[in-house]
Amino acid sequence: MTQRKGLADLFDAIELVDASKVELVVLGSLAAPLSFYTDQVKFTYEPTRSHDKVLELMRTCDVFCLPSIVEGRALVIQEAMSQGLPIIITPNTGAEDLVIDEETGFLVPIRNPDAIADKINWFLANRNRIFQMGKKAKQLADTYSWDSYANKICTVLSSSEN
Repeated sequence: MTQRKGLADLFDAIELVDASKVELVVLGSLAAPLSFYTDQVKFTYEPTRSHDKVLELMRTCDVFCLPSIVEGRALVIQEAMSQGLPIIITPNTGAEDLVIDEETGFLVPIRNPDAIADKINWFLANRNRIFQMGKKAKQLADTYSWDSYANKICTVLSSSEN
C-alpha cells in the first residue's frame, strides 16, 4: 500500500463522496503502520492472502479502483474484471485498453481525487448499471485469458502455414 498505487488520491476522493454510501476495502501489504492509513480515512483493511482468497474478496465488492501513479501492466485489474467488477483506473496502470467508457469502467487522470470521486459518485447514482458493466468487464477480461492467447497463437501459426 504505497502512493505509487495512488492510495492518497483514493483516500482524498473518498472524502469527497457520501461516506455513508461507500465502503472502501483496501487489500495489500502495509508500507507503514496501519494507523498511518486509518488516520487519513475510514476503510476496511484486508491483509495479503492467497490468490483464491483475493478473488473471493473481489467478488464481494461492486467496483475496483486503482488510481496508480506509476505501474506496469497491473494484472490485478484483469483479475478484478474477471470477477465481474467494473473499474476506475488511470492511464498509468498500463491497462487503458481495458476501459470502454461507461461499459467496463472509467479512465481518470493521475493525481486527480476529484475525477476519482466523480466516477465513484457516477456509480452511486447509476447502481443499476454496475451489474451489466461488470458482466461486460468479465467478458473483456476473458479475452485476455491464457486459453484465448493460445488460440490466437495457434490461429496465427496455422494461417502462416498456408
